[in-house]
This record gives sequence, C-alpha cells and structure tokens, in this order.
Amino acid sequence: MKKSLLTIVFALLIFSCDNYVDSSVKIENYIPESSSVVVKIKNLSKFKNSIINNEYLNKLIKTKKYLIEAISVIEKNEFDDQIAICFYKTDEIYFNVIGSPKKIDSLANFFVVKEKDFSVISNNPDLKINNPKSDIFSSKFKNIDQTNTNFSVSFNSNLSKNLADILFNKTLNLKEENLYLNVETTNNVIFLNGVIDNSLEILDQDTDQSFLDEIINSDINFYFDPDKDLVEEYDLINSNIENPINLFQLLDSSNESDKFKLFQLKNSDKISSINGVISDFKDDLKNSSDNFKYEIKFKNNITVGPIIVKNHINNKSELIIQDENNILHLINSVGQIEWSKKIEGQVLNEIHQIDSYKNGKLQFLFATKNKLHLVDRKGRNVGKFPLKFNDDITQPISVFDYDNNKNYRVLITQNNELFMFDSKGGRVRGFDYIKNEEIINSPKHFRILDKDLIVFKTRNDLKIINRRGRPRIETKTKFNFSSGNVFQFGNTIVTQTSKNEIIEIDLKGNTKIIDSYSSDMNFSSLKNLMVVNSGNTIFSKANKSDLKFGKYSNLKIYNSDKFTLISIFDNQNKEAYLFDKDLNMFDDFPIKSESFVNYRLNKNYFEFAFKTENKSIKFYKKSI
Repeated sequence: MKKSLLTIVFALLIFSCDNYVDSSVKIENYIPESSSVVVKIKNLSKFKNSIINNEYLNKLIKTKKYLIEAISVIEKNEFDDQIAICFYKTDEIYFNVIGSPKKIDSLANFFVVKEKDFSVISNNPDLKINNPKSDIFSSKFKNIDQTNTNFSVSFNSNLSKNLADILFNKTLNLKEENLYLNVETTNNVIFLNGVIDNSLEILDQDTDQSFLDEIINSDINFYFDPDKDLVEEYDLINSNIENPINLFQLLDSSNESDKFKLFQLKNSDKISSINGVISDFKDDLKNSSDNFKYEIKFKNNITVGPIIVKNHINNKSELIIQDENNILHLINSVGQIEWSKKIEGQVLNEIHQIDSYKNGKLQFLFATKNKLHLVDRKGRNVGKFPLKFNDDITQPISVFDYDNNKNYRVLITQNNELFMFDSKGGRVRGFDYIKNEEIINSPKHFRILDKDLIVFKTRNDLKIINRRGRPRIETKTKFNFSSGNVFQFGNTIVTQTSKNEIIEIDLKGNTKIIDSYSSDMNFSSLKNLMVVNSGNTIFSKANKSDLKFGKYSNLKIYNSDKFTLISIFDNQNKEAYLFDKDLNMFDDFPIKSESFVNYRLNKNYFEFAFKTENKSIKFYKKSI
C-alpha cells in the first residue's frame, strides 16, 4: 500500500503484441534488459475501447504525460492490432513502441527505427539494439498468454514483489521472480488473472471463508458475479471493501479509487495463480431502473448503426456500427469491441445475418458502393467475398430465403438493373430481369396465396416479378411513385405515391387509392396492421395518438409471436417514439437520440440501441 506501482499503471494503460515473424533482428532486441514492464495487446480496438469506456482506466491514463504520449504514437501511426510496449527508466522514464504501423508520420521528439518486419518508435534519444538474455522475462510467459484478453502485462521481479505485497496487504516471501497478468475489461469491471513463476511461502496465512461469504451476501451490488468470477480454492484473499487501496497508482499519485477490489491467490509447488476484479457499484449507475445495459463511446463520429445482431453462440444481442473512417466495429453483449475492420466505403443501410454454411453459425452480409461483403463473427472475410462490381450498387441489398431452407438469394440493384447471387457469391442461373427504368427502392419479397412476389418501384411503375426475374403481375394503372417501401397488407401490396396517396394492388394487377393526405405522410404495414403518420398524428384503423410538432420518418412495425412494437423518429427534435399495437406510448418515451432507434424483440422483453450526441451508443433492455 505504501509502495509505488510504476508498473501496473503502465500496464493497465498501454498496449501489446504477440506472434511476430522472425527476422534477423528480433523484437526482443529492442526490449532493454532494464525494462520494468512489457505490455502486450492482442486487439488494439478492444484496448482503445477499454481506455475510452472504462472510467477507472480513463482517469488513470490522463494523469501522466508519457502514458498519453505512448497512446498518441499508436493512434497517429495506425498500428496493426499486435503491439508491444516496454517501459524502462534511466535518468527518466522511456518507452519503446514496437509493431507494424501502416504509416509513420513525422513525430517531433520521437526516434524511429525501421526493421524488416516491424518498426520501433521511442522517446529515448539513445534508442539502440541490444542482445537480451535468453530468459528475458517478457518471453517467459508465452504459454500463459491468453489471446482473448484486451492486453497482458509482464512485470520484472522487483515490481512483482511490490505488487504482490500491495494486492494482499501483507509481506509475502516472494523470491525474485516475475509476474504476468492478463487484463480483460467491460465498461464497469476490470478482470485480472495471472501467475507468479515461483512458489510462495505465505507468512501469517489468514484465509477466511466467512470474509468471502460476507462479500457475496452483501447488500452492495457489484458489476461482477462472485460465484462466477472468483475461484473456489485460494490461499489468500484481500479486499478493499472497507479500506480502499492505491492499486495501480502512478509514482507520486495519491489518488485513491473508490472502486471495489477483490484479489485471490492460489499457491502451488512451482507457480502461484492470482485473479481479481475491480468493479463499479451498480447503485451508482444512471438509468438502472430503465434496464440500462451499457454505454460505449467512440473517438470518431458514427455514420451507420447501431444495428442489433444476434450472437449465434449464446443467442445474446450484439451491436454493429460503422464510423466516419469506414471502420466496422462489432460490440459484444457487455459493451466490449470484439473486432474492428476497415472497409472501402459506407455500408448501404442494412446488415443481414445469414447461415451460409447451414451449420447454425451466422455471418454478416452487406453492401458498400461497389462491393458485396460476407464477414464472419470474428470479422474475417468469408470465401470469395467481397465481390467487386464495376458499376455502383444503388440500393440496399435484398436477401431472400424463399422456402426457409437457407438457400439464400441476394439481389443487387444497379440503377435499372437487377442481378441475383447465392450465399457463396455465385451468379444465380436463370434469373434474367430485363432492365427498364431506374429502380428507386430496395426490392422486397412476399409470399401471398402461395405465390412468390418480388416487388419494387420505378418512378412510373410498380414491378412485380417472379423468382426468375420475369413479370408476374402487370399493374393496370400507372402512378408517379415516391421512393418509400412497399408492404404487404392482407393479400395485397400497398405503397406510397409522390402525391401522398396510399395505393393497393391485388394479385390481378387491379389498383386503387385507399387513402390520400394533404400533408407529408409515411406509413408502414405488416399483414393486417397498417399504421400511418401524417402531420403530428400517428394512427391505425382502430387507434390514434398525437405527437408534438416535428418532422417524422422511419415509421416501422416490429412483430413477434408475443407482441408488436411501432416506432417512429422525429428528425427535427431528435426524439424516438415507441408504441404498442394499440398506439399506447411506452413509459420513458420519447427518448433523445441522434438517429433512429434499432429494436430486437424477444419472448417477454425487447432491446433497443441508439446513438447519442457525444459519439456514444446506448443499449437498453425493457420488459413487457
């Protein structure tokens, strides 16, 4: 508690690396033998997310200039995921950042060495190569390293002793050996697990099961589960539940964290295991009564999403967003970035999930301006994807599964042309649409009275074609159409004209105007439910609800076996409304949002995610 932890700070606030290609000069040659800390990052995006969104780490990193500088080096030079950073001290604190930058900008006051397979950027003017010992501590824990963690940290022997004593608030008979910690974070919790590569003699052991029981049964709610996140067997346990400790303090820092901390140690013949948590208190969370799940902040503006997707492994909801640099991010169910992937161009509106291999594993299917992408849950391109097109894709892609047998069909729109592909990226033989006028909306598929209909609009016509791209129904009256969607209503097709009319088309091609409005309107339909917004009113055949003065769009109907939701977005006031099928507005709505809200329905609850004005995404769960 009295001892300074130069290390961990470095650790918990910096980055790392693994698995480099061997070269004549190795990475280890730029890790000085005097290094106090070597940090490894496996997933740079996850680490950056931890720094931004974990309040504890965020505060720590802002306390020291050299920590900020190390991070700035990585951000400015667009490093690949795997990075190593070592900290060492001579007359002052120096660091070496080792990795594969995509570019190296001019860096004032920094020194750069370029090797065959990596580069080194340092604040040390005497940066030089060295010949480390074969047992350098940064390489001793290779087999312990966990690739699924945000980052990991190796401490030299002196710092290991200091850290162990502080964690357990007692003097441990620790020989001069090393400590290795894997670090994993959520927005509210830091998980630590690692080893000391020796056997400890524990003096004055006072393990107390009742102490742990008291914590588990406490009225205080923590953002971790003691039964799941702590080990069952241990030799030592220590907590700051009553007396906070200065864990991860920076040199002369006297700041104490108000977070809850708990650490356990299990001793064995050759190696001692450590695990622990640093947790926020649930009672401190804003909006806890509203089933708030998490908020995640981004450095760049969000241009697409959030889109709620399904994790096929655990059936939990995850989010996909795209930022202004065209980087896709997959965010898991606890608010961590699983991966980030830069693509060429902005996603066109939607991201579909398909089971291309028919094995229960889902992939993400989407289009950019001239590419069709299929990406698996780990962010890897699938098969021959992405497919590249010479001409622009002009509408969001349409994905059909006619017979619910996972024989997917993907329809690509290019101005006045349609092309169909299968889920492996092959052209579908037999589909031959004869191009006509420019297509102004994304084609939709309906099955009405056992007939498959592919429906879309041009400015002056409604096209209804079959699976082979041939005309199926010819409309008997022509209209000038808006670019709004087409819907099914009963056994008919309904859509909107440029004159704010709702028209209905039956299976014989007969058309009729069923409603007409004097002001701007939008509507949505789902089989036997039609909802319309005109002016400051939203209504169905049986119900009506008034809205405040605004400019409304994105009216949608969500339906499950259990319930129906109706959503609409006010672009003027930046507010999202949500109603049940009888147009009763849900409690706590409207909510402030920078974009339309995305919803996912489950058996007895629904989830929703939206963008806020400070480059953040908020995710909620609400019971029905």
